[in-house]
Amino acid sequence: MLELNLNRPVQEREFNPEAQGRNAEFRVILIRHGEKDMNQRDVGHLTEQGRQQLRDFGLTELTDPERKLVVYSGDLARVVQSGQEALGTSQAETKVHTQVLDSLSLNIDSQDPKHPVKITDETLKSWGKDEMGVGVKKYLEFHDQSPDGGKSMSPRQVASDIAKTVFVFDRKLDRVKSGEKTDVLMVSSDYLIAAFAQEVMGVDFSNQPTIKLGESMYFTFSTDTNGKHTRVFEFRNQKYEIPDELLQKWLEEKEQTNHKE
Repeated sequence: MLELNLNRPVQEREFNPEAQGRNAEFRVILIRHGEKDMNQRDVGHLTEQGRQQLRDFGLTELTDPERKLVVYSGDLARVVQSGQEALGTSQAETKVHTQVLDSLSLNIDSQDPKHPVKITDETLKSWGKDEMGVGVKKYLEFHDQSPDGGKSMSPRQVASDIAKTVFVFDRKLDRVKSGEKTDVLMVSSDYLIAAFAQEVMGVDFSNQPTIKLGESMYFTFSTDTNGKHTRVFEFRNQKYEIPDELLQKWLEEKEQTNHKE
C-alpha cells in the first residue's frame, strides 16, 4: 500500500511574470472571400481568380515564418475555400486549419432558433444583385433595426458579435507566452465586415465602396517589454489607435447581451 509523507514540504512553482504577456502580438485580420462563381449560385465555390486572390494574400501578407496562423471562416463554400487558399500559401511556422467562426461563440452562423440568422436569403433577394455593394449599403442603413422585422440580425447585432470576437484577443495577450506572435485570419462576407466597420469603427461607406472581394482590415494588439498594451486598426492605408473606451464599451455590450439571452 502506498504511504504518503504528509510532512514533506510542498515545492511551489516559481512564477515568472515576464514569461507571459511581454512583447506579444495578435494580428486579427478580417477579410472578405474571393470572387464567387456566379454559374454555381447555389453552391458558391470560388472562381480561379477568386482562389488566386486569396493565394496572393497569403503570399504577400502572411510571409513571416516565425508567426503562427489560425484561420476561421463562415460555413459557406466560398468562405471556407478562401481561408484554405490563404492558409496554403502562408509561410507561417504553425498553421491551424480552417475552423468555423461559430466556434468563437459568434451567433452570425448559428442554427439556434433563439437567434435570428445574419441576413435571410429572402431579404437578400429583395435587394437584387449586389456586384456594386448596393445591397450592403441598404443593409447598413438599418443600424440597430432588423431589415425584415426580426428575421435577420441588425447591423449593430452583427457588429456586436464580431467586436467581442476581435477585441477579446487584446485580453488574451496577458496570458500568451512572451514573444509569441500570431495572425488570426477571419474570412467572412461583405455584409458582416461592413456592419462591423461602420457600427464599431465608425467607417463611413456613403461615399466609398463597401468591402471589396478579397479586401481586408487589420487589428494589431501588442504588448511591449513592460506588458503595456497597444491597439491599432488599419483599413485602406489609414491607421488609427483603438482607445480603451471603445474596446471596453463593446466588450461590455456583448456581455450584457449574453446575460439577457
